[in-house]
Amino acid sequence: MTASDEESIRNKVAAFRAETKTRKAVHPVMVTLAGARHNAHYNSIILNEICVSDWLGEGR
Repeated sequence: MTASDEESIRNKVAAFRAETKTRKAVHPVMVTLAGARHNAHYNSIILNEICVSDWLGEGR
């Protein structure tokens, strides 16, 4: 994940909060086919990750 990806997700969360006027927590979740590379940007914004292999019950 790059710095621009992180900024894009932060902007989307902010837009969602503004549009819905929610005061609840918003938890970004990454849904991927093969997983994502965990780095500083990923760790600062993504709270959980779901992979297709999780749905299919296959190991990584």
